[in-house]
Amino acid sequence: MSAFDPVSCSGGRSSSAPIPKTCLLFGLVISLATIAVRPSLASYGTIVGNVDIDGQGIQAVVTAGSTFPVKFNYQIWNDPACPGCVSQIVVGVGNTGQVCAYNGFPDTYPASTEGSVTVNVTAPSTPGTYVLHWTRDRQISCAAAVADYPNGVENEPLGWIYVGATDGAFSVVRHVRTNGKAEDAVQPGAPVTIDLDYTLWNSSACPGCIAQIVVGIDQFVGACVYSAVPGGYPGTSGHATFTMTAPGSTGQFHIQWILDHQFGCFAATGDYPGGQRQDAATIYVDPVNGVDDRGRFPSRLALSAAPNPFRRSTRVDYSLPANGRARITVHDLEGRRLATLVDGDQAAGRYAVQWNGGLDAGGSARPGVYYVRLSLSGVPGQERRTLILSK
Repeated sequence: MSAFDPVSCSGGRSSSAPIPKTCLLFGLVISLATIAVRPSLASYGTIVGNVDIDGQGIQAVVTAGSTFPVKFNYQIWNDPACPGCVSQIVVGVGNTGQVCAYNGFPDTYPASTEGSVTVNVTAPSTPGTYVLHWTRDRQISCAAAVADYPNGVENEPLGWIYVGATDGAFSVVRHVRTNGKAEDAVQPGAPVTIDLDYTLWNSSACPGCIAQIVVGIDQFVGACVYSAVPGGYPGTSGHATFTMTAPGSTGQFHIQWILDHQFGCFAATGDYPGGQRQDAATIYVDPVNGVDDRGRFPSRLALSAAPNPFRRSTRVDYSLPANGRARITVHDLEGRRLATLVDGDQAAGRYAVQWNGGLDAGGSARPGVYYVRLSLSGVPGQERRTLILSK
C-alpha cells in the first residue's frame, strides 16, 4: 500500500479523478483514532433546510407519475481526518433514491460548503402519502450514491407528498393547527379550535358529483368542512376553521378526515365514524392544566445512553412524541450500520433498550467510538443521534 498523500486527498483534486484507496482507508483509521479525543467530537456532517416542494412548502399535493421540483439549502462538511473525501446528497421517495443533489469535495470542519439546489423528483405511480428523504453518502459517483440510497448515512425526511391520480377521486387535509399550535394538549372535554387546509377533486367518471370532507378527532365527529362539487383534477383547495369538544378521556388522539359523496353534510357526518378515516395531526388530552404531560406524552424526540463510556452494556433511553415506526441503530463513525436495537411500530411514550455491544452480523463491537441513531417514520426532521464510547 502506498503512503498517504495529503495532496491527492485534498479538495483541490479534480472531481473526475478517482478517489485513492489510501485516502479512504487513512480517513477511517484517523477518524476512529482521533475523534474520541477531539473536544467537539465533530465528524463529517450535513444540514438541510428551507425545503420547498413544488412551491407548496414541506407538504405538497402532486399527481401520480408527475415530475415536480424540490428546492432546499444545504450545508455540508468533511471530517479533518479525510479532507478530500468525495460526498453526495441524494434525494429519494420512500426507499428509492432518484437524484443526486450534490456531488463534490466539501470544505473541512469547522469550515463548510453551503449552497442552494433544485432537483426534479418523480412521484410514484400509485396514489398515497409518501415521505421524501435526503441522504449523505461517500461513493465514487452520483450513480453509485443513488444506487446506495437505502444504506446512506444521515437519511432524514425532507417532507411529504400526497399523490393523487388525475382520473380518480382524491382528498387531503394538511397544515392542521389546534388552538393555534401545530401540536397541542388540552383538558378532557375542553373546546378545541382546529384550522386546516384541504384539497380535493372528483374522479373523471363523475366530475359533477357532490363531495364532502368531514373532520373529527378519532371516531368523534367535528365538522363537515366542505360540501360542493370540486370538479375533476386539479379540483378545489380551501381553508376551514371550526371548534369541537375534546374527548372526555385522556391519551393521544388523531385529527382525521374522510372524503365522502353524499347529497349533503348531514349524511356525510353520519358516515364519518365508520368511514375510511385518514390521519392529519395529533392532539393530546391531559387532565392536568391542559398541558403536555412529559411523563406520558413527550413533546419531542429524545435519545440518551448511560453509562457512557461503558464496558459491558449501556442503556439507551428514548422518547417518541407520536405514534410511528421507531428505529434505533448503532453506526461506526463512517456511517456503517452495525447493530439494530429497535425497528417496529410504537406508540408515543418513553422507552429504553439495552445494547451489550452485539452486532447484527454476529460477534461484539470492539472498543471505540460509535453513534446511536433514533428515527421516527413519517415525521420530517424526527431524528436524534448520540455518541457513545465502548471501553
